[in-house]
Amino acid sequence: MGLKVHVVKRKVLAGEEAGQDKYYGQVRLKEVIPLTKISKWISQDTSLTPADVEMVVNALAVVVADNLDNGNSVSLGEFGTMRLTAGSSGADTQEAFHCRMMRRPRVVFTPGKLFKNAMEDVKYEWLAVRVIEEPEECNEPHAI
Repeated sequence: MGLKVHVVKRKVLAGEEAGQDKYYGQVRLKEVIPLTKISKWISQDTSLTPADVEMVVNALAVVVADNLDNGNSVSLGEFGTMRLTAGSSGADTQEAFHCRMMRRPRVVFTPGKLFKNAMEDVKYEWLAVRVIEEPEECNEPHAI
């Protein structure tokens, strides 16, 4: 199995080709795997119950968020490292710079070796293109 890809047409917004249509590959995810399902899978390989796994994951999220908020980088071993970053708009002088010029921070995730190795083996599968013919006129009322 691999990543499902389909081609989409988009307008180029900047540069020499601005306004032109280009075709890009876009990954379509199959599903969102909920924490409950992940907890069940982990509990099958450990002595933890699914509830224990969920408590640990939720506690981990709180500890990571607290440490990121305190300006720390958080290493999660083979999983990877997380840190906050934020840019700003520019000021003409140092005195003119104000903290309101800072942009909203975002989390940067740097994958560990396990994830980096997994990404090297990714395969792509083309999604079948579904052609929808023009439907016949429909006189039935729409459901509300």
